[in-house]
Amino acid sequence: MAQDRKIQFSTQVIPKIEFQRPARAGVLEEYDRTQAAYQHNKLHTSVNKTLGGNGYIDINSTQWGDAWTSMASINQLWENFDETWNTTAATWDTNAGVTSISSSVVQLTSSSNTMAFCYIKNTGANTVKVTLEYGAGSPTYPIKVKGGASVQFRGNGINTNKIGVIRDSSDSTIEYVIAKT
Repeated sequence: MAQDRKIQFSTQVIPKIEFQRPARAGVLEEYDRTQAAYQHNKLHTSVNKTLGGNGYIDINSTQWGDAWTSMASINQLWENFDETWNTTAATWDTNAGVTSISSSVVQLTSSSNTMAFCYIKNTGANTVKVTLEYGAGSPTYPIKVKGGASVQFRGNGINTNKIGVIRDSSDSTIEYVIAKT
């Protein structure tokens, strides 16, 4: 059965190899064209192509709550729109969409729905770690997301309340989307 909403996602991996470019002497009569040695990245020759793919996930039109995405402001309500045709918002939070991550594990939602899709973007400069075992005695953190990077994955039977995020060494911030099936 087709759902009312779809999330489109894609991933691209570029396998690179690093090599040392040697210094080159290049002194001419009028110009010095000498080049210093430097590290250079190029497409890995044994793979010789980029990898990845894209897809769609059907999600329910009624999500588990307004916080299914961190990018929605708590003041993003119809009664807070002020124009005749309700096209602009009168009230917005100053830091809407940003969730602070510190030394305590942050549970992204307490809702226990079955997750269809999760997207977490590290908007800070420091690495954060993600667990899919929030509430377990000793959860593991198999996913590390560097500053400015993001991760996305399908649910595969995981409950939305099992997703937790903690800093690696210093505080950071994230944005997220957690959609139920």
